[in-house]
Amino acid sequence: MAREAYPCFRQEEQDSVGHEFWTRDGYVFFDHCGPAHDGTITSNRTQAVAANVAVNENAMAPFVGLADTKGNVVRKIDMPYYCNHYHTNLENTILVGDDVDDLVLIDISTGVAKPTSLCNYKTSWYAQTAHCHPTSSLSCTAN
Repeated sequence: MAREAYPCFRQEEQDSVGHEFWTRDGYVFFDHCGPAHDGTITSNRTQAVAANVAVNENAMAPFVGLADTKGNVVRKIDMPYYCNHYHTNLENTILVGDDVDDLVLIDISTGVAKPTSLCNYKTSWYAQTAHCHPTSSLSCTAN
């Protein structure tokens, strides 16, 4: 049983889940960009899509979520826009993310995402080494 492998989040046809990581309290954090999106920013500063689906024309809004070890979504927060990478604080109430040109802090403590720009970094998006993968060591909630 200890060596059994199974998906932490079972995706359906309209799902596009990515950039998962384990939180310190044992949940799986994930972002969901909607059908045909993989969360990647191209070097021409647009969302990469697997099909001809324009950003924000999906029937569903992008969201982030937490799933338990059995794949059950225990928390879902709709996002106002896509970020490429996220990381949470210790309490899973604040995210740091990279949008196209800025690093953003996103308060999700109330269940409604409230983004604030931290800084502008204007990456080229030409390679993995050309853009940041933000992390957080915050252990407090946003004000």
